[in-house]
Amino acid sequence: MKNVKLLFGPNAYHIKAVVDSLAQDARKQHGEHAVERVEGETLELRQLPDILQGATLFAPQRLVIVKGLSKNKPAWDALGDKLEQIPSSLQLVIVETAPDKRTRTFKQLQKLADVHEVKELAEPEAVKWLADEATRCGGKLETAMAEKIVERAGTDQWRLSNELDKLLLHSQVSDSLISELVEMTPQANVFALLDAVMQGRTDAVRETLHEAKATEDPYMLFGLLTAQVMQLAALVHGRGRSSAEIAKLLKVHPYPLGKLSSIANKLDRSQLRSMVEAVASMDDDVKSSDVDPWLLLERTLIKIAAR
Repeated sequence: MKNVKLLFGPNAYHIKAVVDSLAQDARKQHGEHAVERVEGETLELRQLPDILQGATLFAPQRLVIVKGLSKNKPAWDALGDKLEQIPSSLQLVIVETAPDKRTRTFKQLQKLADVHEVKELAEPEAVKWLADEATRCGGKLETAMAEKIVERAGTDQWRLSNELDKLLLHSQVSDSLISELVEMTPQANVFALLDAVMQGRTDAVRETLHEAKATEDPYMLFGLLTAQVMQLAALVHGRGRSSAEIAKLLKVHPYPLGKLSSIANKLDRSQLRSMVEAVASMDDDVKSSDVDPWLLLERTLIKIAAR
């Protein structure tokens, strides 16, 4: 059934772009009344037959976009029973984040509909998308600069789009402008800290912490640091397996593990043990003392870097 489409996954930016393009095409071909958006979570079961009807007096073809229907169990279950009755004059687009793949309706959609799982971009895909988007917007972004933006901002397309908008307000994008305007994600801050620690660059540790103080909560940063150290441990102990395999075992996104792989490759088990012990000691200090957490972070990371 080409007239029924399921779009699901964590990449809300891409899903919105697809849906907006479908809506624009439907309006051009069949008029403003051809497009209807429905909040599936609040849809009453009795409204479903009207939603699934075809042509009306106002539009020979209809595009109905239903968002979040899987959170509405009665309506979601009923949809599965009605899929084969949907007329060709209706294009139904179902938008979900994480529908239960075990449900009968999901299985029916897999069997009968056009189903697309829209995942977050991998780092190389994000770099290419960013450079292409800059060109589309009338700007120019060298690959190396796109890589630097992704390194600082991550791969979320909403965030990348916002950062690109800021940069393209200027006549020329430069490395210094990226450093000035593109905020580092907490995860990027922690990765930069660990990278500086592994290189023994105590000056870079202090500089990164100083920048992080302006935007980050120290306790959240410490939590992320602990998580990344544990992921480093998994990579070191899991040598021989890919970062994607380990990410699947840990049930975490593969992107940060892919980034951490370059650090894990430089660590032996003795160094890892020292790092884990230092972070565990810092955890005790954070919980049991009144010392400034930023000072504890700096003291611990400098200690590891100096070894």
